[in-house]
Amino acid sequence: MNAIYLMGQAGILSGPFTLAVVPGIGCQMPDNAVELPQVLEPPAVSFVWVLLEGVPVLLADHRGPVYSTATGEAEQFDELGELPEGLTLDPPPSPFHVWVSGAWALDSAAQTQAKAIEVLAERDSRLRTAAIRIAPLQDAQELGEATAEEAAALLKWKRYRIDLNRIEQQVGYPQSVAWPSPPGLPEAS
Repeated sequence: MNAIYLMGQAGILSGPFTLAVVPGIGCQMPDNAVELPQVLEPPAVSFVWVLLEGVPVLLADHRGPVYSTATGEAEQFDELGELPEGLTLDPPPSPFHVWVSGAWALDSAAQTQAKAIEVLAERDSRLRTAAIRIAPLQDAQELGEATAEEAAALLKWKRYRIDLNRIEQQVGYPQSVAWPSPPGLPEAS
């Protein structure tokens, strides 16, 4: 039994279709139609029928977003057939995954390094705030004009700054950091 298929972009076959009979004219095949000797089996998921040199062939269809196994970055794949080396359909689960032996694997060292960079940036921000608070208190002390309250506040801010500078020595750093509370604020929980 013959079957009519329409040929779309890249030679992809869709159908089969039944052509309407026009009274007085008969069936007219569109320019992009082909007649095959038999009905094709429905393609499996991610496969399409393509007409190559007049013969229907099943090809993989991975058109759409794919991911570089070198960088994890998404890119658009517009060809039929198997994915070339260096591309995968699977997105990396996180920025800290790398492609190893055909699968994404967590790079714990990169994840820890990124967390350390994040924690140190937060520490540096807190150190800048402490420096702003310490400067006028230090000026008053150096000029011999510090009140008892200012001298006590200066000491507390300096101790706070020392505690901030020692966060890298904490157990669990950088994944877990117990931030010291700045003077005059309740203890962090």
